[in-house]
Amino acid sequence: MKYEPNAPALLQTIDFVLATPGPNPIRQEMCHPHQVVLDPTGKFIICPDLGADMIRTFRIDQINGMLEECPAFAVAPGAGPRHAIFVGSPGAQAASVIARSVVMYVVFELTNTVTSYEAAYPPDGGYPRFQAIETSSTFGNNPVPAGAAAAEISLVGLDLIIISNRNSPLSFSPSFSDSSTVASDSLSLFRLSADGALNFLKLYPAGGSFPRHFSVNKAGDLVAVGLQMSGKVVIFKRDTQKGENLQPVAEIDGLGEVTCVVWEE
Repeated sequence: MKYEPNAPALLQTIDFVLATPGPNPIRQEMCHPHQVVLDPTGKFIICPDLGADMIRTFRIDQINGMLEECPAFAVAPGAGPRHAIFVGSPGAQAASVIARSVVMYVVFELTNTVTSYEAAYPPDGGYPRFQAIETSSTFGNNPVPAGAAAAEISLVGLDLIIISNRNSPLSFSPSFSDSSTVASDSLSLFRLSADGALNFLKLYPAGGSFPRHFSVNKAGDLVAVGLQMSGKVVIFKRDTQKGENLQPVAEIDGLGEVTCVVWEE
């Protein structure tokens, strides 16, 4: 390996061990820490562990950057927590329509659900505690297709949440190459309510198969969706006035199995 003088140095490794496999033997045969999310204070990270059915919390040492493991909290067996986001800031009303200070939203891959949790930060500086507010299907009031797997979640603007659903061909979207249509998985759109719960709006075609990841530009008017099994990225234009209206405007294909898409701004 070539020496890189400015390469980051490894500071710490934390190993996770699952003593007993979870209810889903295919996806929960071992720990699967799926994401690391910085909390609004910048002092903690949370890590949804899909294999262990728990949300892990770590305190960040503000001097040396090392992680101190805090008590994790368990979720429903077989739920499979995958990704999460925070909305709000401790000690102040959230910069959105919700009245609670901080709410964490977790997407569960194996049950195709999303749960909102109120985050409480003790005044003595202890680790955050999470209290469930509500759980909803990522498909709203629509039936959940067999084999569906919820993936990504993102806050868009002040009060719109988008969740991607893989292996869920509920709809069709226009093909960019001709006038035909193509099978498409879906994006779920939700509106935040004042108590932190989610109000389902609609399902939108994702533009292809397996929307494993998507990201929103800084202006909030473009959504790039990475379609793993279609091998392409589709760009949607978002109406920032009406909020939930998405219109496909561009795509690039031939990319192989797309697992991540990031805006360079």
